[in-house]
Formats: sequence, C-alpha cells, structure tokens
Amino acid sequence: MRQGTVTSRARAVSTALALTGALGAACGGENSSDSGPGCPGVDTHTDTLNCGACGHTCPAVALATGQSSPYGVATDSSYVFWTNNAAGTVMKASITGGAPTTIASGQAGPYGIAVDATNVYWTNNVGGTLMRAPKDGGVPIPLASNLTRPWAITVDGTNVYWTDGPSGGGGGDILKVPIGGGPVTTLASGQYGPDAIAVDATNVYWTNTSGRRISTVPISGGTPIALVNALVSPHGIAVDGTSVYFTDNEGGGAAAGKIMKVPLSGGTPTTLASGQDNPHAITVDGASVYWTNSGSPGSVMKLALTGGDPVQIASDPASPYAITADATGVYWTSVATVSAAGNAVMRFDTQACQSGVCR
Repeated sequence: MRQGTVTSRARAVSTALALTGALGAACGGENSSDSGPGCPGVDTHTDTLNCGACGHTCPAVALATGQSSPYGVATDSSYVFWTNNAAGTVMKASITGGAPTTIASGQAGPYGIAVDATNVYWTNNVGGTLMRAPKDGGVPIPLASNLTRPWAITVDGTNVYWTDGPSGGGGGDILKVPIGGGPVTTLASGQYGPDAIAVDATNVYWTNTSGRRISTVPISGGTPIALVNALVSPHGIAVDGTSVYFTDNEGGGAAAGKIMKVPLSGGTPTTLASGQDNPHAITVDGASVYWTNSGSPGSVMKLALTGGDPVQIASDPASPYAITADATGVYWTSVATVSAAGNAVMRFDTQACQSGVCR
C-alpha cells in the first residue's frame, strides 16, 4: 500500500490495456459440440476469454483515465467508485461508460473505499478520518476521526469496518462504527501491519502484512484468532460462504507469489495458484476468484472456484492495484505514476461475448 512505482511505468495505459488470453490446457485437444476448434468444453459463443476462437479475449475498457493514484475501488453493479489518493478526490462512473463524477474533493489521502445501497465510505489515510457521503453526492461527514493511518475498509448493513495503524510493526487496530454514526469500537488491537479487510454475517477477517498471518474476530466482539500463521507478506483478502481467500507475496519476483484459501473456521491452507508476480488485491464472486499481480508489467488473473489453471484476463503495462467484481464484470485500478495518464479505472465485461462476438 505502501506500494512504490517506478518511472519506467509512466508511459503505460491509454484508454485500453493490452490483453492476452493466456489459457492453459483447456485450449488443446479435440473439439466438442459447444466449442471452437481446439477448445474442449469451452463455449466460444459465450466465453469472454475465448470469444469466437480459442484464446480470443474480449478487451477490457477504461472507465476513467488520467486519475491520480487510484488506490481503492468498489461497485454497486451500476457504478464503480474509487479514491484518487494524490488528488484528494472520491469519484464514480457508470459501468456502461460516461464522464466520471466527483463525489468529494479536498480529502486528505483517500485510500480504501466501500459502498452500500445509499452511501459511499472511505478512509482518509493522511487525514486520519473515516468518511461517508451519499452516492449521488452531498456533504461528506466524518464517522471517525483522530485515527492513526486508516487503510482498507468494508461495510455490511449495520457497520463500517476498517484497518488502522502504521504500515509496519505493532500498534494496529481493527475498528468498527455504525453506518449512521456513533461510538467507535475496537475489535482487535496490537496488530502488525493490518492491511486488507473483509466481512461476512458473523466475522471480520484481515491480513496482517508484517505479522505474516490471517486473523479473524466476531463482528460482535471477542478474542481475535489467527486462521493462518507463518506467511511471508499477505496483502489482499476476500471471503465467500466457505473460505477466506488471500494473496501472499513471497519476497517479490515472478515465481514467488501465491493465491491461497483457508476454511472460515481455520485449518490447513490450500495453495490455489503459485508463481504469481507480486499478487496484491483479491476478490471473489460466485464462480471465480480474481486478483491483481502488481509486477512490471502487471496482470489481472482469474481462477475458477472449481479448480484448474489460472488464466490472465488482462495484461497491464502499469501496475494493477485494487480489484472488485459484480455479476457482470471485474473492475480494477491501474497505477502508473501520480499524474500519469496510465492511472486508470478498468472494467472487464464477463458477459461481453455474445454469439461468438465481443459486444
């Protein structure tokens, strides 16, 4: 998060990114009745990664370019929302395209972002505040202030949850506050580099990057427990009804990173993908898990929850950072340099392939 960029990335990304299909074994062998040549079991009429032909990927589109360190992203299935950390703005754009709209400006280092049916919430990493504003615009109000360094954020129907603390060492907290405002509750303290955060109906989950573990605590409070220990550098986290998914960046390099999962109740973690280049953020929908590889160049990856080989849905010459997904698409932010045109908000339409043609 705490992630640097290098000058050589500044020339990247205009309004679209270079994309590759990069399929594994699914693109070899005999044809099937619903498949294109050499794509057994793949319906080239509807598969966005194999549209009309094996390995032909429908392109991602830029919903916004020329952004300023867009470190957070969220969606409500109609709009995508993001933070511009360097510019101090909170933005939104329709997932179908159009000019971006400014929800809030003059913010002190907006970083993490979350959205519910009515409001958008974000952390001001420099200003030490947690903010809320109507999704359609209005006066932002602070829900919490005098924080140390608030980072990632998530929301359910009752509370907003976030990680707070220095980027390394101890002293980090997991906090919550009612979405309508009220007292701030500390769910866990003494955390080491708390980073990404996720929530389900009963628990909050987070990564301790410098603490090298995945932790959880009930949303009602209780004793935090470690689900996974002895990692290297975990960053992103996501949950579904059975598992916690997370990235672990084992020292950098093209063959070092892993995508892993562990049962919600704990147990032996499973490696879903290895050999990833600086994996950072992660998200999950009902069928697949997606993550960003923030190498140079970077990539956006997908893996079916049923297993198999990971596939690349986009190659990003900048550095893909935050990621989220809904029923129709995958969204991510691309970070090059603070003021470069390569700072973009991207969308990959998972339903773009219709009758073998990218719409």
